[in-house]
Amino acid sequence: MQFRCHNMGDEWMQHINWNTVKRKHSHMMRKGFALTFLCLVLMVQSFCAFAQEEELFSVNLFNRIYLGEISEEIPEAYLDQLTELRETISEYEPNLDGLSPVDYQNLPLQYFVPSDQYEEDLLIFGKVFGKQLIGPCMILKQSDGRKVFASFGEDGRINGKIRTVFPDGRFYSESTLNGLRYGYLYENDAAGKRTGKKWYFQGTLVDDWNTAAISVTYDDLTANENGFLLKPVIIDGIVKTVFCTDDRIGYLIEDDDGHVYLTWYPDKEKRLFFIAEAPILEEGEQVHLCGCYSGLEDYGKLTTLPVFDGWKITSGRVSSGVTNENVLREISKWIKEKQDEEVDDREEKLPSFVMVSAVADNKEMDNLHLADTYVETVYHPTEYWNRSKEIIGEVICQTEDLQKLVVETDEGDLFIVICKEEILEQLEGRRVRYKGKLYGTGRLPFLDHQSGLSGYLFLPEIRLKKYKEYALK
Repeated sequence: MQFRCHNMGDEWMQHINWNTVKRKHSHMMRKGFALTFLCLVLMVQSFCAFAQEEELFSVNLFNRIYLGEISEEIPEAYLDQLTELRETISEYEPNLDGLSPVDYQNLPLQYFVPSDQYEEDLLIFGKVFGKQLIGPCMILKQSDGRKVFASFGEDGRINGKIRTVFPDGRFYSESTLNGLRYGYLYENDAAGKRTGKKWYFQGTLVDDWNTAAISVTYDDLTANENGFLLKPVIIDGIVKTVFCTDDRIGYLIEDDDGHVYLTWYPDKEKRLFFIAEAPILEEGEQVHLCGCYSGLEDYGKLTTLPVFDGWKITSGRVSSGVTNENVLREISKWIKEKQDEEVDDREEKLPSFVMVSAVADNKEMDNLHLADTYVETVYHPTEYWNRSKEIIGEVICQTEDLQKLVVETDEGDLFIVICKEEILEQLEGRRVRYKGKLYGTGRLPFLDHQSGLSGYLFLPEIRLKKYKEYALK
């Protein structure tokens, strides 16, 4: 549509009905006042709602914020259920500025009721200091009667051990840090016998990750990278390559159509919240895997080195081949430069995952009844994580740049022992009983001058707590 403007001078003003203009102007003014008044009303309502929300008590429950009301007037129906909580409170000593143990004990016990906007029918009982719950608490799930005994830390989040008790006496035990569950959830019957053991990955049970995992095609992942980010995805295939970078362990998985996926095993130092329910994988194994999709990664630009199963190599080759980490990095750099000079037809950007769970051929095990064999310790390091371990053996070598010894036991098994530098000389060449905690699978820089192989050796790792010299055989 085209508009045209005609130059009519002042004549157009003579044709205006000014009474109509006044009426319309007056009507518009009234509309304006009405709209202004409505805006003011809405602003006042919003302010009142905000003020009301500000008055609500807030609780951080497993990193979810609940708003509601807090009261000292606990209904009589709940008083009989607070005996265990009161006993725990009586032994609790806070570590908080401005709150002495005596002052804490004198605080009244209160209970928190979430507002109606939450579906959960829960109540929380505990003590309040500084507008937050502090110390031991009991969370009551009214629908099924379960009670969760936990403790709020100085930051207002749940920390430490948690015990969930059901009306029939069954109970769960688990751990939290900074409000996030980690490690294992242990299921127990009323008599205290362990009946189940489940894993947490990023604060969510691995079983729930597996249930939520979806099957997608290689083309879907590469064409719609952002559409699947951080979602659990299923991969079936064969382990094509096992390798290491400076700080990660990786696997290349090839599916039936020849497509290759990049999967990362959670790094040991960060494994507190990232325990993968998976064995150590080896080349050629058929694997069913659940991974958290992290997008496309440029595998061609990674500097990688192969991984060798240390427990399959003779102690003589291990002792002569353990090398300096810096030497291995120089070798790795040289290998990368040679690769870049050659024509490389491999796919550069691969779908990448952080491993959540994996099932491999012939590596099933009963995590409730550990066999405590060397082979099972090797293949299932996280099942033995932080488990007490005692070995008797001799040091066959030590790393130059790390405080690690390689110990061969009387049975011929190889372990990495992590210890303080000042006792290294006391242990070398002696037959010693070592006591400590298993620390997963460690890796050693390895250079076999005979075969030319270079990479990392995988061996079970122990953090030394105590040692005692034994007579040499």
